[in-house]
Amino acid sequence: MNRNEILSKIDELSKCKNFLEILGLLVAKNINGKVKDIGYEDYKRLLSYKEISHLSGFYLKNRNNKSNTELDTESTADQIHKLMDSLHFTFFSNDEKSFDPSKIEREMLLHETIFYSGGDAHDFQFVELARYKYQNDRGWIKKHKGFDIYNAYDNYMVIRSLMDFIMNIRHQHANPSNVLTLNKDNPIFKRNPDIKQLIEAFAIQENEVVNEFFFNIGDYNEFLVRPIFIIDNYYVILMPYQLAEAVFNNPFYWMNKDKIYSSKALKNRGGMAENMVFQMLTEKYGDRYIFKNVLLKKNSTTTISDIDILMLFEEIAVIFQVKSKRLTENSKKGDLKSIKIDFEKAIKAAHKQALTCKEAIRKKEYNSNSSKNLPDLKNVKEVYSICLLLDEYPGKTSHVRIIMEGEPDKPIVISAFDLDIILRHLPTKVDFTKYLIFRYKNRDRLVAASERAFLGGYLFNGDEINNNINDRPIILDEDHSQYFDRLMFGKHLAENRSKFLEALKDIERNDRCFCESGLKYKKCCMQNFDGRLSP
Repeated sequence: MNRNEILSKIDELSKCKNFLEILGLLVAKNINGKVKDIGYEDYKRLLSYKEISHLSGFYLKNRNNKSNTELDTESTADQIHKLMDSLHFTFFSNDEKSFDPSKIEREMLLHETIFYSGGDAHDFQFVELARYKYQNDRGWIKKHKGFDIYNAYDNYMVIRSLMDFIMNIRHQHANPSNVLTLNKDNPIFKRNPDIKQLIEAFAIQENEVVNEFFFNIGDYNEFLVRPIFIIDNYYVILMPYQLAEAVFNNPFYWMNKDKIYSSKALKNRGGMAENMVFQMLTEKYGDRYIFKNVLLKKNSTTTISDIDILMLFEEIAVIFQVKSKRLTENSKKGDLKSIKIDFEKAIKAAHKQALTCKEAIRKKEYNSNSSKNLPDLKNVKEVYSICLLLDEYPGKTSHVRIIMEGEPDKPIVISAFDLDIILRHLPTKVDFTKYLIFRYKNRDRLVAASERAFLGGYLFNGDEINNNINDRPIILDEDHSQYFDRLMFGKHLAENRSKFLEALKDIERNDRCFCESGLKYKKCCMQNFDGRLSP
């Protein structure tokens, strides 16, 4: 089957009466697993959240035109999983039978990595960093969407904790497909009406028509914008992760549609990325020897370039060039010309600017008196640079390797989410610079799909890699990345237990139980809930 035939088959299956139940089973098997299994799954055989999101797009397209046919849930879920596996092969050949690994062209991987590469961010990072991103738009979001962006993290973590509790502790009350379904009258909303407002802002109404023209990979998908369904008196939350991502991405587009506020939103966005990165670095390492908006000048009339963020440590200078450019819709659809243009604007432009600044610092070509915000660099002997992207840029690591193959000075490209993980695991500037030197030294040898895999390789195998004098590529698979999934999720589960318990305070004995068992609170979780969110 070719790609069009596979997608047409899935489109047809999604019209069945019980497709939401089938979709929920796929989510349970591939995405919303048990806490104890995080980081231990065979991720190569699982469907990704992007694949599930595409299937959810078909559900939204056809939910108001369902047939009366009810399919076997288990076997149809397996059939769709196999169809999605076959779909992956179409990125390399017309159909699975003609697939020949030896004939894969490198440029084929550019589109494949956009859709199939793992995400840069954990869910909590989206909602946590949204506070930085929209700190100047807090009033507009509260007025027009009803929730406070500063409280979005706490409220999201209550939703996530509730799902973890239902799935891991009270799973016998969860519906068979393990989809989180919350009654609009759930007592947890009594103390926390802002949680309900957050959900409503990202919910699709029951009879709303969306995704009419949805079909192919990269087509506009309303599920990515509003990933919550309203059915009868219930909120259906297939993947909390997608809600977190929407909190990070959507407000800017909402504000951009407001003709009165859009100019202010654009103004707030200008410089926001640099300020956000500066804040992240200074909160971790202090503001001494970290500078922003540095202007390098040759003399009073000639500008060399500007540095977004400059961090100094002993004889080392680290340049951060920050961009907020995202992939365009044409790139997501696989248009190679658009992919390369986006790469040029987001990554190559930042890298070129960084190289210009590095060269000027190394050769002492700048004029200290004419330059702006420039610290004393006379003792600097080594200069490194990082191209940092504010938003997720799927496949960026692979794109650097493919598009810039053969170039002598490839950039280190990370996202704000990568930086957040790096700062959490490298507590001092010494640790940070050691890792950066490791990345530079091995950038032509190490192959990985994500920065987390690079970091995992460094933390667990750094000495072995540095001592390996063989020039052959060293592949760091996503097993290295899974360590962070396991560690970070467990850490945040423990940290957010108190937020969850606080949200339960005002539930009364005769209220329906928050776990959606259908029983009264006094006959359910009030008797045996000990605060655990996982076994």
